[in-house]
Amino acid sequence: MIHRSAEFSLDRMYRRRLDRWWGNGPRVGWFMLNPSTAGEDRDDNTITKCIGFTARWGFDGLMVVNPFDLVMTDSRHLPNFDLACTDRNSAVIDAVASDVELLIVAWGCEDVVRRMVKRGLDPMEHMRRIRRNHPNLPIECLGISKTGCPYHPLMLAYSTPRVPFEVRED
Repeated sequence: MIHRSAEFSLDRMYRRRLDRWWGNGPRVGWFMLNPSTAGEDRDDNTITKCIGFTARWGFDGLMVVNPFDLVMTDSRHLPNFDLACTDRNSAVIDAVASDVELLIVAWGCEDVVRRMVKRGLDPMEHMRRIRRNHPNLPIECLGISKTGCPYHPLMLAYSTPRVPFEVRED
């Protein structure tokens, strides 16, 4: 049986965290881009895929966080919103980094990330802070694109190997 929980803002426009667990053992953190339709009672295709990867690796659960906590099914529109992330989101990301044995970076969406960085919202800032605060936490991904973005898990085979994710200090 899979247990489910999620933390949303009161208006449910922002999802800060999503948890799935089936045992009491170690958990994987998934750091993607922004939340979609998954919640306390429902998994979307991406969360189903993350559960599959996590279970195959031998972990007992996962915690999902995103640099942008605005719930949106089409992340291409994310840069059009003035408030794509809330102040509370960083604290939630830090708490999850403290509670997991492995962090998988999987934000994909290269064009969206470039546009957000131009607005001064760089997901790597979270990664730098996590690396400074948790120097022994393994940070990995499921491969890197030619432009340096970590692949999103949805279309990847479960046999895709994990590789170290380099947290650059630039």
